[in-house]
Amino acid sequence: LGKNLLEQAKSLALQRNFSVTTHFLTGNISQSILEFSASSASDMIALAAFEKKSVGGILIGSVTRKIIINSDRSVLIARRMTNAAGELSGVLATDHSEYGNRCFDLLNKHLPSGLRKLIVTTVYPEKLSEILGRNLGHFKADISSWIREELQNANSRLIERLGWLECSFVSLVEEGAVNEVLDRVMANEGADILILGAHGSGVTNKLIFGSITLHQAFGQSKSVLILRH
Repeated sequence: LGKNLLEQAKSLALQRNFSVTTHFLTGNISQSILEFSASSASDMIALAAFEKKSVGGILIGSVTRKIIINSDRSVLIARRMTNAAGELSGVLATDHSEYGNRCFDLLNKHLPSGLRKLIVTTVYPEKLSEILGRNLGHFKADISSWIREELQNANSRLIERLGWLECSFVSLVEEGAVNEVLDRVMANEGADILILGAHGSGVTNKLIFGSITLHQAFGQSKSVLILRH
């Protein structure tokens, strides 16, 4: 059965002009995938998403979680694209960390085919303006406007850095809980894929990274690309 499924996947990939090799692995699923990915010097692990209510969805969900947390390379959670015309739009979520922005350089390898619009989105925490206002009482400017202006400038610098992409750009700065804002932006923009830059390695970063990324990987109805440098 496994080998038949591999042949079907190979046939589909060849129709899309990919160069294909197939391998049949045994053992613990997530560990086998991670080890094979490392030994084959691959750039990305791509996993298909299943319906949450299916048995396959439960199994793949457990595997996907382990791979997202433990992989040292990019991960794609692939869901069926609904845009029949093949012209896709994406949301690129950034916190403008140095490592995160370096991850976006990988788009020259991993850019989804047919991407025509990219919404560069930065979310800053709720009540940040209030907190800064209390601690910078001598600062007479509108704190909220200052935060938005600085983050818009950071978005503009990132867009300029990614100017080689053959797509249009939109810059968006929002206040709120990161997951809630990203969910809303994806829905409002009708985006086909969410692109995230991973944090660095280490237990603390994995915990912070996971709280957002795991929510998006499993909660999104569209594909999610997690970039690791």
